[in-house]
Order: sequence, then C-alpha cells, then structure tokens
Amino acid sequence: MEEMETAAQAETSASTGTAESGPVKNQGETGPSGEDLSAALEALEAKLGEAQAELERERAMRLAAESASQRVQGELSEALRRYRDALLAGADGIPGELVQGTTVAELDDSFRKARALVERLRSQLEAAARKERVPSGAPPRKPADLSALTPQQKIALGLQKRSG
Repeated sequence: MEEMETAAQAETSASTGTAESGPVKNQGETGPSGEDLSAALEALEAKLGEAQAELERERAMRLAAESASQRVQGELSEALRRYRDALLAGADGIPGELVQGTTVAELDDSFRKARALVERLRSQLEAAARKERVPSGAPPRKPADLSALTPQQKIALGLQKRSG
C-alpha cells in the first residue's frame, strides 16, 4: 500500500514539475494550473482504486486457493485412511499400530515391514512351541517295581500302606 502511495506521489511530482528536492523552475514558465493538478489527482485516485481492486481480487483468489487446498488435504487424508484400513482388513494378524504413513508409498512400506515382522515372530513362536511340545495325555500307570527291594523293605512298605 505504501508503495502505491509513493508511486502516486512520484507521479504527482512528475506531473506537477516538482521533485523531492523541491519545485523545478524553468525560465519563463509558471507552475501547473489548478485544472492540471485536479486531473492528475483524479488519474492517480483512479489508479489507486484499480490497484486496490486488484489487491482485493488477489486476496479473494488466495483465500479460495487455501480453501481448496484444505479440502483436497482432507480428501487425501480420508483416502489414505481408507487405503490403510483396506490393507489391514486383508492381512490377518497385523496390528494397525505398525502401519503408519502420510503417503501411499509410506503406507505400503510400513505394511511390508509389519508383515515381515509378524511372519518372523510367528515362525519363532512356532519353532519354540515345537521344541517344548508335550505329548497329550498322561503316560499309562504302572505298578511300582518292587523287585529291587529286599524282603525286609517289602514288609515295611506293606505295613506302611496298611496303616496309612
């Protein structure tokens, strides 16, 4: 705005024959008439009005562009959220916390890493489960082998079972 006023003052100075150092005096000439000054002022006011109108148009265009940008950004965020949900729906066992990103490429990369991690953990858990496998059911019961006991130990064991 100040630039326009400065330009207007410079143009007024040029049309009235004055410069910043003061009026320019030509020999034998008098200063501009009041009508010339009025016409120059009206021309400058018209230019100022045009510049202000152009400024308002530019502001309106900027606001419209910002609004459109925000709308597109919202649509992009929604599309990315839906894409992420579709990836997770098609992949069993991958936690959603592992799949993050703000672009399709970031989501794909994150999903690929999450799937690799889940597969690695799954194989490690299966290997550990195979090592610690316990057969189902209990082994069949067998009576105690008393053949190694002496006759006295056998009598003591029999008395112990009877009393207790």
